[in-house]
Amino acid sequence: MTQHSLTNPYFKNLDAFRFLSFLGVFLSHTLVLPSPTNGISDFLRSFFTMYYLGVPFFFTLSSFLITYRLLAEKQHKNAIDLLSFYKNRILRIWPAYFILLIACFLMLPLLAGVLKIQSPSLPPVLPFLFFYANFYMIEHGVAFTFALTILWSISIEEQFYLVWGSVLKILSKNLALVIILLFVFSIIFSYCYLYVLHKDSKNLAIHSIFVLQNFCTGALIALICIKKESVFVFLKKMPPIIILSVYILLPVAYFFIQDMVLLNIIKSICYSVIIYDQCFNHHRFFNAGRSAMINYLGKISYGLYLYHAIVFVILQKGFNFFGSPQPSSFVNLFQVVVCLAVTFIVAHASYKFVESKFLALKNKTQAGVRPAR
Repeated sequence: MTQHSLTNPYFKNLDAFRFLSFLGVFLSHTLVLPSPTNGISDFLRSFFTMYYLGVPFFFTLSSFLITYRLLAEKQHKNAIDLLSFYKNRILRIWPAYFILLIACFLMLPLLAGVLKIQSPSLPPVLPFLFFYANFYMIEHGVAFTFALTILWSISIEEQFYLVWGSVLKILSKNLALVIILLFVFSIIFSYCYLYVLHKDSKNLAIHSIFVLQNFCTGALIALICIKKESVFVFLKKMPPIIILSVYILLPVAYFFIQDMVLLNIIKSICYSVIIYDQCFNHHRFFNAGRSAMINYLGKISYGLYLYHAIVFVILQKGFNFFGSPQPSSFVNLFQVVVCLAVTFIVAHASYKFVESKFLALKNKTQAGVRPAR
């Protein structure tokens, strides 16, 4: 059952969506299907591979959880302990993250030497140590090992954590206005970036200001749900079929809408409604958190996300499972399953022997909502 204690808010059903979001990322990185023969097969491929979830859902979910927890703390204690907040974020994010950096910058070159194969191309370490990797990639591209390219999203999340805690502490009384202004600013910036500055849409996708759209909708639904005022009442009275249509709209919009900014807005809104539905709607069509196994996979989804790319690289380079060095090359289903299984093992080991030890330190100081990753 979902618990809504102000001192320890935890939303069980979101664990499954963590895993589904990871699975969408994983499939987009490893599985390249044959070109569809018609529009229907193309849509079905898009629907079942869940590309419409992925990293943007993580951002929205992360913003919801962090905002909800800090507002709950503010409501319960009339204050936000920023020091404790940052400490807990560090204990959750840094251990596995720096294990991956050590593996990429030290172990991969060593493995390449042992196997007498070409050493992976590596970027400067500073952007990854100080969490501005996304801006480095925008400026210099991603001509380095695939195992590190996924870390742009961790940089953005760390940037968000750094700023958002202070925003909530200082501007909580005007939070709705702040969220709306940031959301509008992100939209204006994004269109200017694309059509005035004529910058690459791939760079916009990993730009922190563009991602504000995801963070803002997650924060807004958290504010609505914790205040439980008119908008929350409106959502509670919404017919279940309307909520269900949002689940359907998400893959449909992903398939048919070409404008990346408009698509991201629609996706962000859909994500927020889904989060509300799974956390607060007592008349939802289904509970995503029914499966204990899926819940556990959601619990370790941060490790799944972090390690899947390096597992892919090692299987590809060290054991020659995948043939082509490009992650977008065709990978048959058996090989994808092998990569997924190894990623599960690595993420489970990381959680059991490393991450849980640091989480125990976190739980001694303050019980908090589980992070989005």
